[in-house]
Amino acid sequence: MRVVLCFFFALFTAPAWAEWVEVGRGEDQSSIAYADPTAITPVGENVSMLHLWNLRTPETISAGKKYLSIRTRTEFNCREEKTRRLIYEAFAGNMAQGEVMVTSDPAPGDWKPVPPVSLMRNIWKVACGKQ
Repeated sequence: MRVVLCFFFALFTAPAWAEWVEVGRGEDQSSIAYADPTAITPVGENVSMLHLWNLRTPETISAGKKYLSIRTRTEFNCREEKTRRLIYEAFAGNMAQGEVMVTSDPAPGDWKPVPPVSLMRNIWKVACGKQ
């Protein structure tokens, strides 16, 4: 169990010098997506990368807790244009600052296709070197 926890800590830890690069804004300007191209890591034939969603107004999660940003490590299958969430944390403040309001289960999510016109497509392009 300790080895698994250490693995996920190493997988998700963002260095203090993360280089967030804006990759797009929601159509209604309510969210901004950022990627950290310095945090691209090989995962077999795929890659993983940290990305961040900043919200203009807080979203509410369980027990009435509110968050303004979500930092996620996602695995990208560049060849098949698919993604799956590895782990995420929601923060009370913008840019992954403030109290951690929720942390995901460390089990990877299901593979999903990358929508053709989306902020996730922009993040996928950074991770897969398509920009």
